Amino acid sequence: MRPEYLAVSSGPEGGAVSGTVATVENLGVSVLVTIEAGEQSIGAVVPEADEPPVGSTVSPRASPGRVLLYRGEDGELVGGRRTI
Repeated sequence: MRPEYLAVSSGPEGGAVSGTVATVENLGVSVLVTIEAGEQSIGAVVPEADEPPVGSTVSPRASPGRVLLYRGEDGELVGGRRTI
């Protein structure tokens, strides 16, 4: 998932992945937030005004129109938008 296609909400949401904000990098009008969730690092780009503080618990969630699902056996796109 591309960082610009993730939204970040404060606090854990039911059934969602949650993690701790490890770094916040100012990109100008937006901010790259790195979230540590277990052994995984997740990047999300958020508007500058929505910057979460380092050390806070957040839940990243995918933008529904940007999720693509692929079949593991052959890599065939099975859900989401198909582009040519």
